[in-house]
Amino acid sequence: MLATVFCVAVALVKNVLASHQQPLLIDPKDLHACSILEFQLPGRVSFRDSDVYKFQSESYWATNQGELSAFCHTAPRDSQELQQIMLLISQTGTFFAVKSGGHSVVANTSNVVDGIVVDLEHLNHVTVRPDLGFVDVGVGARWNDVYQKLEDTDYGVVGARAGSVGVGGYLLGGGLSPYSGVAGWACDNIVLLEVVLANGTLLEVDHGHHPDLFMALKGAGSNFGVVSRARLQLVSAHDRFDVTFIHYKAEHTMQAVHAISEYTDVANEDSGAAVSISVGGLYDGRRPTVSAVLSHPRSVLLSKVLAPFFGVGHHLVSHKRMSQLELAMMYDAMNPRGFRQHRATTTIRNDVDSLTDIVQDYVSKLHPNMSCFGDEDGQGGLLIQPLTKSHLQTGRWTNPNMLGLQEEASPLLLLSVEARHSDLHDDELIRPLISEFIYAADRNATERNASHDFRYLNYASADQFPFEHVRRDHKLWSEVQATKQKYDPHNISGKQMRHPFKIQPYS
Repeated sequence: MLATVFCVAVALVKNVLASHQQPLLIDPKDLHACSILEFQLPGRVSFRDSDVYKFQSESYWATNQGELSAFCHTAPRDSQELQQIMLLISQTGTFFAVKSGGHSVVANTSNVVDGIVVDLEHLNHVTVRPDLGFVDVGVGARWNDVYQKLEDTDYGVVGARAGSVGVGGYLLGGGLSPYSGVAGWACDNIVLLEVVLANGTLLEVDHGHHPDLFMALKGAGSNFGVVSRARLQLVSAHDRFDVTFIHYKAEHTMQAVHAISEYTDVANEDSGAAVSISVGGLYDGRRPTVSAVLSHPRSVLLSKVLAPFFGVGHHLVSHKRMSQLELAMMYDAMNPRGFRQHRATTTIRNDVDSLTDIVQDYVSKLHPNMSCFGDEDGQGGLLIQPLTKSHLQTGRWTNPNMLGLQEEASPLLLLSVEARHSDLHDDELIRPLISEFIYAADRNATERNASHDFRYLNYASADQFPFEHVRRDHKLWSEVQATKQKYDPHNISGKQMRHPFKIQPYS
């Protein structure tokens, strides 16, 4: 009965939303800045009525990001052109956004309403140096480009699971990977970054040069400048990933949940193992399905820490050996572009009772309510990923990052709820449902003393502040604010970028 009432309410609200359209505005300073850029960098600027602009807008993973209408896009061919662009943006005061791969779902992160999009698509070189143990990557490259270059070598790199993800945003948000148990976050494996500051200054930063900025960039997104190149440490990979996919029977959902909690407790005994569990599926009124992806650089079946996943009732198991490129292409197939996408995240301590309650809330409330929208493309899920001790503490003494987790004594569970659909008018209904679910999950975890204030930047929704965990560490937060004041003293990124994930300098 309650579900029926909810569905009727959804239909009424959708009719109201369909009658309201947002006007398209033009700010004179945007026109001025775009016109100057077109004069200074011929062939590097595209306007709303051009085919190039349309192509660039359609390259975003989420259509709700791509449909935002910047006044122009500019695509530098090298770091020097990027310097010119950033200097002009700072001088004219125009709003801007930076696009690497365009995989973010939060409005104004990689696109912007009016203003200028700085599209790094041409900064996409990949140069492998196995003799020196690193790969140089332009941040406009996609991870598939990187994996393709490494395909015939004995090396891998700590990069995104999905190959269509852009290098830049993924790295600056932290970066989860099948290698994370061994090598930590992707940002822990950065050797050097080339960055253009908001005033157009070009810097190379590493442990020995501007170490304060180097640390701050690893987890802070675009708050400190525009990164144009990253040098990444290579990981020895003499064989393919051993990958197992398990699809569980619906009645064994909670047993699978117990399995991932059990694994999280002992994961340090085999840091090569990697696990994620997804609870979800189509919004078609049926009970969500449960699946697990297990991977290991040697053998899934011989890893004792992965044994609990095979003791749960299942109806399908498949097993493959896959290269990093093949694995990334598989994840791309499971997460296609061209839909409206929404996401939010939370983190809890490894408390099986709290995790069970959260999953039950998803299965019994959020997923059924999503079925009311009647969107045949509608699909979503709750993704559960362990953050193991070896993952969190990598680089604790030698390679600090800005995620604020390197002192954690116990493993954590990273949760993200995701939804995709096609109808524009469902956006304003789906987002509150996701926020309500996350709020309930946080409340549940708090009641069980299992809450944690880390919010992963790359999964955060617009109404979440991913730096809250860092802000509560007064010493670290003071260092971050001082770094912001030093390298962006006029707070250009804070004033001229419209995304919600901002770090402000000292006031």
